[in-house]
Amino acid sequence: DGVVVVERFPDKREIATIPAFPVSTENSIGSGDVFAGAFAARLQMGDSPTDAAKWGCAADAVMLESSGELFTDASVDSVRRLLNDS
Repeated sequence: DGVVVVERFPDKREIATIPAFPVSTENSIGSGDVFAGAFAARLQMGDSPTDAAKWGCAADAVMLESSGELFTDASVDSVRRLLNDS
């Protein structure tokens, strides 16, 4: 269904709902790991939690559509295209 990101600041709290990308798959094994890895990597690169979650959802969709194959440079390009189209 996607993910809810809650960011807490000293004077406010922001909540963002990031929808999942629609995919056709028979197996979701590893999807949580892919989301977590992409999310953590993008946080490390300086993205906001909301933007990192978008990357996580897109990476998850690409992995699920490719039947769980390992990520390659082409996979990262697919994630970028998916994010640009949304």
